[in-house]
Amino acid sequence: MKDAASAQSTGEFTGRHMLIIMVGFFGIVIAVNIGLAVMASRTFTGLVVENSYVASQTFDKDTAKLAADAAKDVHPEVSFTNGFVHLKFATGSGQAIEVKDARLTLGHAVSAATDRPLSLAAVGRGEFEAPANLDRGYWEGKLVATLPDGTVWERPVRLEVK
Repeated sequence: MKDAASAQSTGEFTGRHMLIIMVGFFGIVIAVNIGLAVMASRTFTGLVVENSYVASQTFDKDTAKLAADAAKDVHPEVSFTNGFVHLKFATGSGQAIEVKDARLTLGHAVSAATDRPLSLAAVGRGEFEAPANLDRGYWEGKLVATLPDGTVWERPVRLEVK
């Protein structure tokens, strides 16, 4: 029977070699998975609808409505500074648009639990603001406004809080 010292000197494969290989292999796999999970948590998830089958039932109608809303010369600008979400409606040439009311719900795409409907108050012609406690990262939302002609106008919005 050989002892451990003579097994190592002859180049024999031992249990210690197997242990080092297994620890190294799984260590690399776990490190890569942790790295990918951290990167994924800091980026956009891509989740748009809760149930894709249900959303597919009205896809054509919803797409036509979004296209009609996008064809209008309404360009919202959403920003976040000093604890307030600011919303401004303007035309493509920068002229302010007076809207009757505006509703904005912000949340993270991962969970509806983070959705926050904001109480927007008019602060000027086509301008609204609301106090909000938003963490850093990307926020997505649905903006609904009533235009001067009475049309209900909708647009998905994204906001990056730095």
